[in-house]
Amino acid sequence: MSIPSAPSNLKKLNTQVFLSEPTGEDTSASADGLKGVCAPGLIILFGWMNAKLPHVQKYADVLRGIYPASTIVVVMVDSNFYWLSEKTKESTLAPVLATLNREKENGNLDKGILLYVMSNGGGFQLAILQKMLTKSPLNAPQQPPIAMLLDSLPGDDGFESAMNGSRPSQPILRILSTPIIILMYGVFHLLNMLAGNLPIFTGLRIAVHEPAGLPNLSEVASSDLKAAPRLYIYSETDRITMAKNVKRHIDEARGKGYDVTVERYEKSPHVAHARTDPERYWTAFRGKGFGSSFY
Repeated sequence: MSIPSAPSNLKKLNTQVFLSEPTGEDTSASADGLKGVCAPGLIILFGWMNAKLPHVQKYADVLRGIYPASTIVVVMVDSNFYWLSEKTKESTLAPVLATLNREKENGNLDKGILLYVMSNGGGFQLAILQKMLTKSPLNAPQQPPIAMLLDSLPGDDGFESAMNGSRPSQPILRILSTPIIILMYGVFHLLNMLAGNLPIFTGLRIAVHEPAGLPNLSEVASSDLKAAPRLYIYSETDRITMAKNVKRHIDEARGKGYDVTVERYEKSPHVAHARTDPERYWTAFRGKGFGSSFY
């Protein structure tokens, strides 16, 4: 299967949020060879913690190649996130909420939303957006169809993830950096608890279980909403998001009756599944019916 790609031409809205406007007609159905497949009106791509924009943009370029008629929002996140106030976090994502409102007004939201979430860092930003929608409901006349791609999340072992993800590879530097990482993790955990927040990974796992993906998008009662289908992509050898934690979340999602698809890798590193086997990765997205969730 050929993997389409096109320049996403990201426009900077602030330090963490970038926008790619539609570039053409919806050709996704003919490109996939899947009858009835339509493009989502809006794609929100949540990048992983401390990712470089050019690396995340590679995913945006593929999505632009698949969906030329979709609006794409790219949300970045770095380790400063842990120390920001809730107000600052929400202010950073204000352009995302503004884009949701714009797409609602122009009718594009009716075509559907793809939540493309990468690693725990992307999930943390998704959780913030959910909180914002709880405070400021979108109240669209009807619920747009939503699908979720979950790449390398959700984790649960916060301390182990912090150690594996933050320590340098050189043995001496690993030893020297360990006390600093332990101290910073302890301070963050204490401040988060004093602020009355849930443990950050507990909040993450709850956020990913949000039935519709995003709350309060429409005036439809939550009990009448159809749960968003989910595609989990993870690796048995991921040292940052351990496979056991993703598997447990998958089991919980299935227990809730959600439409769940799983793509399990054996040896690909954290958020490197697309780089390890791009054809398999994008086939999972497009060839298993997940990409046909928007009709």
